[in-house]
Amino acid sequence: MRFIKVLLLAICFFVALVFFIQNTAVFNQALELKFELLGKSWKTAAIPTYLLILGAFLIGSVFSTMYFFVDKLRTGGQLRKCKNRIAELETEVNTLRTLPLEENKYATKPHEVQDSPVPEGN
Repeated sequence: MRFIKVLLLAICFFVALVFFIQNTAVFNQALELKFELLGKSWKTAAIPTYLLILGAFLIGSVFSTMYFFVDKLRTGGQLRKCKNRIAELETEVNTLRTLPLEENKYATKPHEVQDSPVPEGN
């Protein structure tokens, strides 16, 4: 499975590399981004397209990493709680296993056993 993952990653890297090499002129074109809202206007300096794509990838990577880090912390806390609960239950089971059985603890009355006919199975 690891070999297949590495092979797929290498193929994706190769395809991306060929794509960027074949479209170098397009990715070097400068873009000017602007934002207009309620009569106000904001413009960026002219930046190459590849820089915009790289920045979007970087921001997405940072947000994804933060999300998965928080999720790992949360699941780690749940795992710790479950392990503690399992340890408590195991100690409880072990103490219950080693308890001596006391005959006099529960009062029981002798029961009269009545003989009843047992039905024969077919």
